[in-house]
Amino acid sequence: QGVQEPRTASRPPLYVDVKFVKVRINEAIVERAVYIAIGVDLEGNKSVLDYEVRDREDLDGWKSFLGGLVSRGVSRVDVVVSDDFSGLDRVVSTLFPSSEHQLCITHLIRNLMRVLPDKEKDELMRVRDLKSSRNVEEGKKAISSLSQLVEPFSPARAKRLLDAADKYCAFLNFPREVRHYLYT
Repeated sequence: QGVQEPRTASRPPLYVDVKFVKVRINEAIVERAVYIAIGVDLEGNKSVLDYEVRDREDLDGWKSFLGGLVSRGVSRVDVVVSDDFSGLDRVVSTLFPSSEHQLCITHLIRNLMRVLPDKEKDELMRVRDLKSSRNVEEGKKAISSLSQLVEPFSPARAKRLLDAADKYCAFLNFPREVRHYLYT
């Protein structure tokens, strides 16, 4: 198999996430999910494209929120960056079929911090190996190393990490000069 030529970054990335906030409704303080989409132009300027407040984060919410973006013309993006919310990958691939789906490395680190004992947390510096990888093959080796680190403490998380390796390495399909915008 030959080396795949990196994609061009001709269309800006789309970042999507949910932020949980506490709001007052009548006399009660309740938590709500704020779905947010941020676009970045080719000069690196960020802008909020849309946001929506919902009771919780779920797949129906993602389908509705991202479907609303598509219906307003946001459909041709090179890469969608998100966390690893279960099932979101299928929604992204359905609504943005020509886009890569990059999983957020910042979310990855936060999630791994929750399962690793304190004495192992310094080993998360291995993420630098992923960020500095020259190609997808090197990136997958870095993901494998992280998975091996996590496996004794959370076999399920280690497996999920390996299963999602392509999505953690999607930024490596793009030119070096734009990669730092993509892995977050």
